[in-house]
Amino acid sequence: MKNNKKFTSTELIIVVITLVILGLAATPFLLNIQHNAKLRVINGVKDATEHADKIAHEQYNQGYAVQIGTTDRYFLDLNQNGLQDINEPILVLGHLDSTSVVTSLNLQGKLLVSESKNTNNDALYIGFANSIDEIESSQCYFRYEQATPSTPTPSFTIESSGC
Repeated sequence: MKNNKKFTSTELIIVVITLVILGLAATPFLLNIQHNAKLRVINGVKDATEHADKIAHEQYNQGYAVQIGTTDRYFLDLNQNGLQDINEPILVLGHLDSTSVVTSLNLQGKLLVSESKNTNNDALYIGFANSIDEIESSQCYFRYEQATPSTPTPSFTIESSGC
């Protein structure tokens, strides 16, 4: 007698149904991957900015800062030569200003950077959007609001509802 090792139609239907069920179970996870990836990148930018600002503030407190004119702006004189060299960040009230945040982070990939359109504050938006003008409306960004005399510490905010 010959040994027949073919699938029966019943077995084939059971395998197909099992694969469909697994696919349906995995769909929410697969659809959420892009959201999670963007959110992790935005959180990474926030953490890196907080860390860079903390280091800059500590160096400011240790006397590495040189005042620029009579303003509340300083630069970190890292090599102690009295001159502002390339990549020496500018500080406002001892914290990184918006431009120095961008240069400190060395952003790459699809992240876009935009400065606030509101002239009353110096806010920086770093996020995902189709264009620089759409970062705020994309609702998927990190916002850095630099220190001011009325708020002497910067704020670090994440908006992730549009990611």
